[in-house]
Amino acid sequence: MANSKLFVVAGLAAWFLTFLLGFFILAPSTDDGYYVIASMGTALNGIPGFWIGNEFAPSFFLPTAFPFLYGILLKLTMILGFDFGPFGFRFYQFLFILLLPVGSGLMLRRLFPGDHAIRLLVFLTLLSVTYFVQSAATVRPEVLGALLFITFLALHETRVQRFELPTFVLAVGGTVHPVFTLLAFAVFGVGLIRRYQRFGFSNLRRWIGAAVAFGLPFGVLVIYYANNLGEYRQQIQSRTTILSTDILAPPAFIWDNLLFWNDPAGIDFGLFAGYPAFGFLSIMLVSTALVIYRRRQSWAHESLWLALPVVLVQWVVFLGLPTYLPYLAVSSFLGSLVIVLLWPRQFLRSSSTRLKWAFVVGCVGLSLVFIAFHAGKFVLISDDRLTPSGLHSVMTPLLEDGETKLYTNAAHLIPPLIDNFSEDGDIRLNFIYLDPDCLPPHLMERANEHAMTALANSADGNSLWGITIANSTLTADGARSIFTKGARSTVTLIPSEVVYSDSKNLITRVSSVVVKLDEGVLCEQ
Repeated sequence: MANSKLFVVAGLAAWFLTFLLGFFILAPSTDDGYYVIASMGTALNGIPGFWIGNEFAPSFFLPTAFPFLYGILLKLTMILGFDFGPFGFRFYQFLFILLLPVGSGLMLRRLFPGDHAIRLLVFLTLLSVTYFVQSAATVRPEVLGALLFITFLALHETRVQRFELPTFVLAVGGTVHPVFTLLAFAVFGVGLIRRYQRFGFSNLRRWIGAAVAFGLPFGVLVIYYANNLGEYRQQIQSRTTILSTDILAPPAFIWDNLLFWNDPAGIDFGLFAGYPAFGFLSIMLVSTALVIYRRRQSWAHESLWLALPVVLVQWVVFLGLPTYLPYLAVSSFLGSLVIVLLWPRQFLRSSSTRLKWAFVVGCVGLSLVFIAFHAGKFVLISDDRLTPSGLHSVMTPLLEDGETKLYTNAAHLIPPLIDNFSEDGDIRLNFIYLDPDCLPPHLMERANEHAMTALANSADGNSLWGITIANSTLTADGARSIFTKGARSTVTLIPSEVVYSDSKNLITRVSSVVVKLDEGVLCEQ
């Protein structure tokens, strides 16, 4: 009964429906903009980076491996001659998402041949009721990191494979983002301790092979950073400030989300933000309890010992990093994985057909909450929402002439328009928002120089301005003022024609642009 095909079909159907619908209706985010632009750097220049005017600056404040790998895939699209269209920027991200349950199913079938089907359904349901589902659609490294870790688990149990291959896959996953670097080192380190306890230093060749396989991906990354050490150090300094110094801040965040009826945006948005908090809190506590309860059996098992370093990392990520949705998604993934790996088999078996159907219906219903919420917004208020297709259909005809330029401090407006990003390698879009985070002084200076030059020519009739309404100020005479970090200036726009608008964004032609430089606005290095 635990291996009923119904469990597999139900889990995959809910998962695929969620993300196939999400592919078309979910709005791009700021992170989509950052990672897609950096990935286009790989596609057009061979390394991740950003353009400051006509100059290209390698990026190190974003994890390098992911935009490099994603950029290779974008380059493949270009080589094959396909247009990106409004959704091309997220095609490969959604491919990772759709491969995740496939890899998970293969992994669970290898580990639990007697009840892998129900474990897969539980796993996908847990991911769907935590923060993982809310972050997965964004072009970011977490889903790829999760997919590679699942692949490692599947290969780890495959006795026909050499030990070096799963170790290499674990290390590759560790390069896509620092949280997966921590996971990779924790798993590899605990694995070495366990192997030493069992076998000592016998079969030295295998020890060396494992070290080489694990070190190779990180070695390539270290060499790249070493060759660009000055640039790397300047850009990475500002990123270390995101580490949390208050381990009570994340629990406070979860507590605030649990109190959904107090959400300032209303109880409906409170429920949408709150239900993942309930799921997240549950999986964090249950996964930890299972590791404690089954620690002896897990340590002796060929694969389940992995739950011990995994649960440690899930808590370090949660308490040591800011309460940013993608980091909560990583802890959600790790906690959900621990639960399906360690849940006792006797609690997954039942001969009752009625109970089986009730369980399936409940899991599918919970799994579809996320996409039901967004589908409802899409149907009821579609004209007021940013959608990739809506933005693309309006803007592409305006940008096709190669003369019109888009000035924007809203990175999320860029991904649906990457068909117009370049022409024969020449950049066709001007970005005023040139510093997703505080740039180092030398890049800030270059950004300032370019921004001030560009701003002087931004009211020539061939230029459009894209802004986020919430980050602008509407004056009494109809002008809009925005602050641009790259130019360290306040820009006042007098709109002449609105070409696109939704509830949160505005793209307009302007009749005049007034720039007031603020010399006092500096990044803290």
